[in-house]
Amino acid sequence: MKRILRDLGNPEPPFKIEDALYLLELDRKYYSCADEGFRQEVIHRIKVAGKQLISRPSLLGEVISKADLKALWLPDSKQILIDQNMPPLKHRWAEVHEIAHSVIPWHKQFCLGDPAQTLSSSCRIQIENEANYGGGNLVFLGERFKLEAADYSCNLESVKTLANIYGNTITSTLYRFVEQAHDHLPMFGVVCDHWFDSNIVFNAQNPCEHLIFSESFRNRFSNFDQHQAFDLIRGYCSQRKGGLLGEVEATVLDDNGEAHYFRMESFSNSYKILTLAVYMNPIAPQICL
Repeated sequence: MKRILRDLGNPEPPFKIEDALYLLELDRKYYSCADEGFRQEVIHRIKVAGKQLISRPSLLGEVISKADLKALWLPDSKQILIDQNMPPLKHRWAEVHEIAHSVIPWHKQFCLGDPAQTLSSSCRIQIENEANYGGGNLVFLGERFKLEAADYSCNLESVKTLANIYGNTITSTLYRFVEQAHDHLPMFGVVCDHWFDSNIVFNAQNPCEHLIFSESFRNRFSNFDQHQAFDLIRGYCSQRKGGLLGEVEATVLDDNGEAHYFRMESFSNSYKILTLAVYMNPIAPQICL
């Protein structure tokens, strides 16, 4: 990814995906499973480790649906296909994810995954993690985001400002901010559903869709889990579908059982609730006489 950024002249944010597609000679198209023309055109190109994935075009929609594929990379034709039904804000991440697949040499042989007997679950996870890592380095311009974000205050307003500067979603920027912005500071981020919305099937067993830790937080608060995070969020958030939902100074126990204050604030983008929690200070133990 460093080479792509270098060949593009280490561009200013936001990263322009069109420039990368042109540099790598990749073609981007949008698809719909209901489009018979799409199925006929692409079915013979979709292969897995050199083998035909499916033999009948009518099965393509079923394969894509079962695999929950939102984007495809076709190495032979150097095409990136994006699901046109995916929300536009998510197109950018899907595109750089597939670009990363296209430039990581060993991914080509596992295009769309391999049969279960030759491609293990851990291998699939590794492939997707590598593509996510590579795509993230593109849209956040390598080390530039980390250096720039370090100059911003640790709050959701900074996350939203940086999302606008880099042209990325607030959710992906929250991820990057928590993991990279301030190495020394324990922070965690949460993405969860509106548990109070009757139109959403809320999963109480797994209340947090994403739980993000800074390295410093992970080292000191390794026992903290999604249920603790969600209980804190539910304790102060208002039940609105948009905007700032609330903020609080919350108590979190470290691995030694000692209590610390974190400043938590939650914001809704109308789709998800995003939370940022930033370390403040330890809580002095009370001495009873």
